[in-house]
Amino acid sequence: MAYSPKCLFLGVLIASIITSSASAAVVIQAVNGNGSFDQNALFQSDQTNLTTVTAIGNQSQADLITFTSNDAFNTNANGQATITAFNTTFNDLSFIPAGTETGFTAVLFNIIVPNNSNPPITVSFSFNNGAFGDLTLGNNVYDFTLGNGSNFFLATVTNGSIISQGSLVTSGNMDAFQQVRVDTVAAVPEPSTWAMLILGFAGVGFMAYRRKNQGSAFRIV
Repeated sequence: MAYSPKCLFLGVLIASIITSSASAAVVIQAVNGNGSFDQNALFQSDQTNLTTVTAIGNQSQADLITFTSNDAFNTNANGQATITAFNTTFNDLSFIPAGTETGFTAVLFNIIVPNNSNPPITVSFSFNNGAFGDLTLGNNVYDFTLGNGSNFFLATVTNGSIISQGSLVTSGNMDAFQQVRVDTVAAVPEPSTWAMLILGFAGVGFMAYRRKNQGSAFRIV
């Protein structure tokens, strides 16, 4: 990707709440937009003057991620999900998992800004693996030099953290937020499901034990 000499400041605020005693970490990279992900976010129709919308996954065809903004925006269903300004102002956007999704382990997105505007931008991600209060990380700030055209960023987590929400705010305007791709979190069985599995295994073991102790019978008539 060709970068202009002007700098777009990308501050990444990381609020991480995890159960593990190991330090959680997030890696933010400026990338070329390539790579394989579990799901690409898609819109099912072109819409205008929205403040919230849910995209589906290209593989699951089910709700994947919900986007919300204080500014009205449009959606484009041609190709991968694209969000553009409805009016002249479009400087904030947030997302959360939708449907049955509980979070993401990687998020790729592309920020398009007006030519040569290079507004400062702050991007924050919250991380949560299902518990609260065990460990909270402080702030990490990353500086990238961005230019006109595509500016892809990839956020990945380590040590069992899960991206539960994300948001970005700029002092200027975005032309578009697009090409969102994610790695999803494997489904975890509900407690009732675990209980049924345990009871089932216990029952199989008990029956095998009874058969072993009863021995075999052979009858001649």
